[in-house]
Amino acid sequence: MKWTLDKQLFAGLGLIVFLFNLTLLVDIAWIFEGAETRMANDVLISKSKNWLSSIYGLFSNGNPLDLSSYRLPSIMALLLGITGILWLSYPLLGKAFLLPLFLVIINNYTLVFLAKVGTADTWIFTTQTLALLSIIRFLKKPHWSFRVMSYLMMILALMLHPLSSCVIFLVIPGLWYIFHPQGKALWSLNPWSVVALSLLGLYFTDQLHWLIPTQYLGWGSSHFLLFLGCILVGLLPLLGFTLAGFQASFKNIRKQEDFSLLFIPWLIIALLAQSSSVIAPLVILTAKHLQDYLLEQYPYRNIVRIYSTLHLIFFFFLAAFLMLGGFFIFRGAGFRSGLAFSSVYWMLSFVLVIGLYGINRRFIYTGGLLIGLLTTTLFCLQVFPLLENQRIVRKVVETIEENRWSPDWIEYREENLAPEADNLRFYLENQTNASVLQYGPEAQNARGVILEKVSNQDTSSTTVLGWYDHLEAAAFKMDYLIQGPN
Repeated sequence: MKWTLDKQLFAGLGLIVFLFNLTLLVDIAWIFEGAETRMANDVLISKSKNWLSSIYGLFSNGNPLDLSSYRLPSIMALLLGITGILWLSYPLLGKAFLLPLFLVIINNYTLVFLAKVGTADTWIFTTQTLALLSIIRFLKKPHWSFRVMSYLMMILALMLHPLSSCVIFLVIPGLWYIFHPQGKALWSLNPWSVVALSLLGLYFTDQLHWLIPTQYLGWGSSHFLLFLGCILVGLLPLLGFTLAGFQASFKNIRKQEDFSLLFIPWLIIALLAQSSSVIAPLVILTAKHLQDYLLEQYPYRNIVRIYSTLHLIFFFFLAAFLMLGGFFIFRGAGFRSGLAFSSVYWMLSFVLVIGLYGINRRFIYTGGLLIGLLTTTLFCLQVFPLLENQRIVRKVVETIEENRWSPDWIEYREENLAPEADNLRFYLENQTNASVLQYGPEAQNARGVILEKVSNQDTSSTTVLGWYDHLEAAAFKMDYLIQGPN
């Protein structure tokens, strides 16, 4: 497949929509609880800063609530990772492989949404992926540039997540060294010594923390089923090609096929280590079989066709639930949003199925490789604003900004979330002059004061869904009734 003008235009259009999706709503979606709030706290607390939080602090000028600037490093890390993947992959798989690989990557839901939050996720993905691809390139052609790049990416990855990176950089190169015909070339690269020296350096500088809380997907942050689900959802429209790739690769690994020997160990170990770098071999595997599907003797067409057909049928019923659920929750706006999202997703899935049975390249590429781009845009424009308006933080922010409340104190109780990971607490402590009290004797006394002063007031209108009780809502209501807006 040559890079003709129509393919170049298709790739250019895809890039424009992809960049639009990355920046869409990035300054409107308020900071998320958990990993993003922890990173925001690291930016504010200078004594806990590491090099990554310093980067986020530099771009946001020390103010994580400047959301567009605060989240920009995550977007830049993903763009750097995609560029590196394309540059390092094309000598291995051919220049014609760049188009399907590029289109599969930018259609991946998981990567797009990880890049839209200020966390370590995209940084871990980029550093671990580029390190492993650089090792593969060194294995094929020992050159000082691949040595330097692999060392640099390995050190950064180990600084980001020592435990996950240890498993990745000790086990995967070890398997390549043992089973790959050219594996002995890795002895001169010796990535294992880089891991050992990096860990020693982190230990003696008191920076060795095996698990990190500033990522959403990975050890210490998410359980395995959630991690696996997010990874597979990112490939959902094209998962049939991925399944065909699994069958082909596990069959070919017995024949010592080079592609399978390189990418299947990476895929398995990264999956077990809950490393987001597992996305890289998955998209490469998917893109390879997307390209091979058009070959006359491709033996795995039935797998792709069966999955895509079942996916089309299943989503037809899911679309009905989305529209009905949207109507019951958000009324007309919810129904229209569900209809817009579902109709585009289903129609493009239908185009893909037609292309698969008719072996039509234009239909396959149009259907399969526009689903992720266009439905991401529609989700951000139609569905997400409705969901965002239901978040408790959005309601608190709007209330404070509209009425200019400045309560002297707020009793706040959250038992299941660390204070530094709680986005509501983060906002109250950094955007109002309220002091948030820990649950204890002082807060117990405050409870009695609040309940006594609001006992004759109607506080039902201030109930905020998602709060554990009405105490916080009552505190705001009390302050407004007694003092009025500032």
